[in-house]
This record gives sequence, C-alpha cells and structure tokens, in this order.
Amino acid sequence: MSPPSSKTRVALLRGINMGGHNVIRMADLKAVFGDLGCREVRTYIQSGNVVFQSGRIDDRVITEAIRKRHGISPAVFVLDGARFRAVAEANPFRKEAGNRVHVFFFHAAPENVDAAKLEELRIPSEQYHVGDHAFYLFAPDGVARSKLAMGLHRAIKANMTARNLNTVNKLLQMLEPD
Repeated sequence: MSPPSSKTRVALLRGINMGGHNVIRMADLKAVFGDLGCREVRTYIQSGNVVFQSGRIDDRVITEAIRKRHGISPAVFVLDGARFRAVAEANPFRKEAGNRVHVFFFHAAPENVDAAKLEELRIPSEQYHVGDHAFYLFAPDGVARSKLAMGLHRAIKANMTARNLNTVNKLLQMLEPD
C-alpha cells in the first residue's frame, strides 16, 4: 500500500498566544510541524494559523507534539484545503467587513444547536448562519460586544475555534495553488 498523498492543509490552534498565556513563537510552531514531517510550513499571525503540506495527519498527534515540546495542549483543528475552502465559500457574509465577520469552525458536527438560545443572545444588528461545518457571525458592532459570540458555547454544543474573515481570506490566499 502506498503512503497517503501529500495535500495542503490548514491547522487552526485554539488558545495559544492569548493575553500572554500559552505562548508559542511561530518559528517554534513551524519547527513542531517540520519535526512531524510536514513540508512548506507557513504561519499567519500569532494566533495559531498554519498552512502546510503532509499526508494525513491527526489533530491529536499535533497537540501531543506541542505538549511534549512546549508543555501546553492546545486544541488543534486540521482541515484539508478543500474543506477549508468549502467552509469559506459557504459563508453568507463574505462581502461584509472582514473584522466584523467571524467563522467558528466546528471540530465535528454539533451535538446540539439551541435555536432559541441563539436568538436570545443575538442583538438586532447581528446576523448568523449555522452551517454543517461552521457557525458564521456578522457582528457589525464588533465581536467583543457580542453576547452571541461570548455565549455561543451555551447554544451550540460543539468543539470550535473562531477566525475573523480577514484571517480566513488570508489563509485562502496561502492555500493557492493547492
């Protein structure tokens, strides 16, 4: 049996370099991926966005490698390029200001979506869409003021991590050509 083909993938790490906690320099993060046999490893900003090439690689393997090297265990979401593009293209708010739109990537399909809770948390200016692989939020007053963004975990039972549209678009550019 031949080894799995190499594909371009995106890893989204949750909870690193936030407020001085769980600090990992991007050069060190790149080294972890390199040690795992990944190629063409590139990072974007300090919040844990990695574009790389590899055969199939498991989220847990990356988390364990980071734990061994840095003593922290961030949640890692690995998406192949096609899945990342599909999530980005399904965003109904792609035309809005990039810092006002947030994509919450699901690690797996949500166990439960409480539509009533979503509506309870939403303020009138906000719009949202629940997709198969992500939750999309347009928060024109800013995500920092959004009760929906802050309380999303109470309405959707899923492991998730968020990126603003500017970051999603930059990662899409980094995927080209796949």
